[in-house]
Amino acid sequence: MNLTIEAAAQKIGVSSNKLLEWEAGSAPTIPQLRKVAEVYKRPLAVFFLAEPPKKFDALRDHRRIPASAKPTQSPELSLAVRLARSQREVLLEVAEDSKIELPEIDADFRGLRNSAEAFAEAARKLLNVSLDAQYSWRQTYEALNNWVRALENVGVLVFQTGDIELSEARGFAIYEKQLPVVVANAKDSPRGRVFTLLHELAHILLRQSPLCDLHEDRSPSTDDVEVFCNEVAGNILVPASALERELNTLGFSSARPAESEIENLSRRFSVSREVIVRRLLTTGRVSLNFYQSKRDHYMGAHRQESKREGGFAPPYTLRVRDLGKLYVRTMVSAYHQEAITSADLSNYLGLKIKHLPKVEQLVSKGAD
Repeated sequence: MNLTIEAAAQKIGVSSNKLLEWEAGSAPTIPQLRKVAEVYKRPLAVFFLAEPPKKFDALRDHRRIPASAKPTQSPELSLAVRLARSQREVLLEVAEDSKIELPEIDADFRGLRNSAEAFAEAARKLLNVSLDAQYSWRQTYEALNNWVRALENVGVLVFQTGDIELSEARGFAIYEKQLPVVVANAKDSPRGRVFTLLHELAHILLRQSPLCDLHEDRSPSTDDVEVFCNEVAGNILVPASALERELNTLGFSSARPAESEIENLSRRFSVSREVIVRRLLTTGRVSLNFYQSKRDHYMGAHRQESKREGGFAPPYTLRVRDLGKLYVRTMVSAYHQEAITSADLSNYLGLKIKHLPKVEQLVSKGAD
């Protein structure tokens, strides 16, 4: 936070000498530690780690809305990155102490870098999501939850956050060999979040985390890695062979399809209309001009779709959403094994212990 000792001590409500004593190794009380965590904008769990979490440069890792992207990183984005990093570290430590085995993703797709289609086919097999299952999803949140589950099942830690402006970042990734992290912006539409998750998965499978945004015009300034990851995400969600079958079934032949036709395909694959039009472009069905005009229109619809889908949710529902079921289930399991206390669990989940029954009910849904 770039605070001096004097400034930090004043915010915490102690003397500078007392704060120096704590930094030298003396222990504050739990209420004092909570205040320290609040002032330094760190989760309480960080202060129980054996070592400080590694520094992470998020400037190279987040997907942004084109044109409106800010040139500098906001405090909210910086905090979201630190929080994701520290939550991963805490989860690994708790799992190790509790002897809980976490899924591990042992995949390196760099050899498939020359073909987005082959890369996507291999990624879908890794995620074990069939087209029949995808076709059965009727609600947008059903699709989002199932893709999140698929990533968690192979060892990707999925977080969501509503604290970042959508204009700054739609998501980011933290590549690690064990428990890599993908974070999606909860202010985005559910279908927008799905694309972000798979775009960032492509980066993880490439073992890379370059700057990510939504530019897809293939201009000379466009990062080819970003274009490739966008193509991978699109191919995972709408495989070319499946799209061709659907187009033949619909008797699709127009170079300027009606909005109703685009919407039908969007519902069929549980993806955004933008993804459908992009796939129609890459398979040669529509022109670049048609795609760009539709894309400009759809960009303004993301927030509106999110508002329509949104609504009131109790705090425990939002925490399970933001932390992901893999994280929450592991912490609850550690608590039942008496590896962590109820106070620890409350701190790690950011919830009062009275919400535990509801939390357990939520994480048990869809569990293997």
